[in-house]
Amino acid sequence: MRIRQHIVSLLPVVGLGLLLLLPPGGRAADEEGRPQPKASFGDVIERQLPAPSYVVAQQVLLDLDNGELLPMPTNIWKMSSGFNPRPSYDWMRKHGADLQVDRSAHSYPSTNLCFHLDDGWVALLGRDVTFETIAASDVNPELARAGVFQHLDVPKPTEGPGATLVFKTREGGVGVMQLLEFSAKPEPILKLRYKLVRTQHRVSKPSAGEPKSP
Repeated sequence: MRIRQHIVSLLPVVGLGLLLLLPPGGRAADEEGRPQPKASFGDVIERQLPAPSYVVAQQVLLDLDNGELLPMPTNIWKMSSGFNPRPSYDWMRKHGADLQVDRSAHSYPSTNLCFHLDDGWVALLGRDVTFETIAASDVNPELARAGVFQHLDVPKPTEGPGATLVFKTREGGVGVMQLLEFSAKPEPILKLRYKLVRTQHRVSKPSAGEPKSP
């Protein structure tokens, strides 16, 4: 902090004024006029995941970065069902699997689902925003507000869409997710949707008489 104060004290008055006008964590524009990144959402992706119980042990995981469903081999799941989850965690990291959904062990009868986002962050979205209304630029602040969790118990959706979550994957993918529907029979299935934040660059329009870039 002392070093930063010394640096600021050496800035010219004009430079200091410009520094104070900049938005937190970003730059208005650089001196060469290069385009600045702009956040937006990609397409909405819908997926269905088995929510295993003691009766149905199938594990199908989701790679949130590309939407791929990844079935975990039965022998890996069985080796990890006791007190050593390391085989499943190693498998997830190797194959890029992010989200694993299981029944919660902390509620009986089980009214919650346990979300495990391997090497990532997951948190409930604040009450003042929804899946539809949250801005792409607000996802990271929502994660910072809620804290960092790899495991999270979430209520099953009962009548209509349920909880909305924000997340960050081990590869750095950031997005928002909503639970849509849970069916217990014939097998427990969770339907969800999510969208990832993507960073684009603003493209400035050429001035009059200036040729467009090819």
